Amino acid sequence: MLFEKSTSPNPSAKTFELGKIIMKIITVTLAPAIDVTYALEKPVSDGLNRAKSFVLMAGGKGINVSRAILGAADGKEVPLLTVAAVGGASGGMFCDMLASEGMDRLRLLCASTCPRSRTKARTARSTRPVRK
Repeated sequence: MLFEKSTSPNPSAKTFELGKIIMKIITVTLAPAIDVTYALEKPVSDGLNRAKSFVLMAGGKGINVSRAILGAADGKEVPLLTVAAVGGASGGMFCDMLASEGMDRLRLLCASTCPRSRTKARTARSTRPVRK
C-alpha cells in the first residue's frame, strides 16, 4: 500500500508536547464515501422527485469524528490527523474536500474508488433525511 502525506504549512504547530510525549489525535476511516445530499422542495413518495440542488461532502465515521473535534475546538489549533483509504479520481476529490475543511490528512492509496452515499433533504438548508 502506498502512502501520501499532506500537511499544513506549519506541521509542528499542530502537535502538543506533554513532557517528552508528542500527542496527536488520529482518526481512521477505512470505508470513506462521498456523501451526496439532494435538496427537495416537496418530496413525494409515489411520484417523481426533482432535486433543486445538491451538496457533496467527504463522509465516513472517522471523518465525522474529525469534524466534531474541529468543531469543538472552536477555531483553535488541534493536533489532528485524518487517515482514509481512498483511490482513483474520486479519492483525489475526497482529499480535496478534506483540505477545504482544513483537515491534515494521510491518504492510504488503494485500488478502489470512493462510493457515493445518497440522502434526500426537504430543503436546500436542511440535511434532515426524508422518511418513506
